[in-house]
Amino acid sequence: MDKNELHIIWELYIKQQSGEASAEETKQLNDWLAFNNKNRKQLEYFKKILSANKSYKEVASINVEEALRRVKAHNKKVNFFTYKTLIKVAAMVLIVFGIGIIANQIHLKHQYIVIQTKAKQIISKTLPDGSLITLNENSKISYNKKFGQQSRKIKLLGEAYFEVTKNKKIPFIIDANKANITVLGTSFNVNNINPNKIAVTVKEGKVKFESDLMFNNKACLLSAGEEALLNLTNKQMIKSKTDNENNIAWKTNKLKFKNTNLLDAIKMIEYSYHVSINVHEDLHSQKLTAKYVNQPIDSLLRILELTLNVQINKTANSIYQMNPN
Repeated sequence: MDKNELHIIWELYIKQQSGEASAEETKQLNDWLAFNNKNRKQLEYFKKILSANKSYKEVASINVEEALRRVKAHNKKVNFFTYKTLIKVAAMVLIVFGIGIIANQIHLKHQYIVIQTKAKQIISKTLPDGSLITLNENSKISYNKKFGQQSRKIKLLGEAYFEVTKNKKIPFIIDANKANITVLGTSFNVNNINPNKIAVTVKEGKVKFESDLMFNNKACLLSAGEEALLNLTNKQMIKSKTDNENNIAWKTNKLKFKNTNLLDAIKMIEYSYHVSINVHEDLHSQKLTAKYVNQPIDSLLRILELTLNVQINKTANSIYQMNPN
């Protein structure tokens, strides 16, 4: 990172603390902090260096040499400087403490592309390397504008389906919360909507699923038809076979149930169509065998009424009630 980029981060932070930052500047700083844990630690270090400013007494001028001496000696009291002079002192202090280069990546607007979906919104994006990402609702991806030139790394918050272009020289890496998924070329789904769980389901090819949090610290290799669930609470990963594609129905618009408990089927319908369906307790023991392909929610519910001999009424926006006939 060059000095200009360093100054941008310092200035954004100090502007925010002084109440002078605009909404766009605050968002820019927050996005950088959210990009990875390393960035947050770097700012914490920066804040510790400036933590000597406790008296909050404003002065018109400053002796930089004296300020540096005080910080290095960890004196308890250092005068609070004006906004412009504080920027200068912060730069000097960081140089003295040997933090000329803090990181290789900074999540600044002019360097990174960010794509974010709202509720009930699904977006498909073709990356510079030809890979296709389909982003589920309330999800977010970010990647460097130089993506594909020397690295192919994506940060994901939420859920996305990936169709990755093969490139043996540059692996495709997904940073999903506290785990990484590495792949050369394949199709798979990553879900880290739940802050305590990360799920990976592979449709084609192979992926490597790993996390520093795991007790054995071993990577899990997944092939087509396999899925793995990493529990961030107990730090364990469970790998299993699966031929169930319902977990990507939000993208494919295909649902298939075979003698499935009705409540389980309803949960999948709710997730795929972003609706809420309340089921009368007399129907909880019902089973469902059905297949739905590219059915709008209203059409699917009408078919469900005929299949189970039930009545489904809309009670509010995206909320339904299922009762026995």
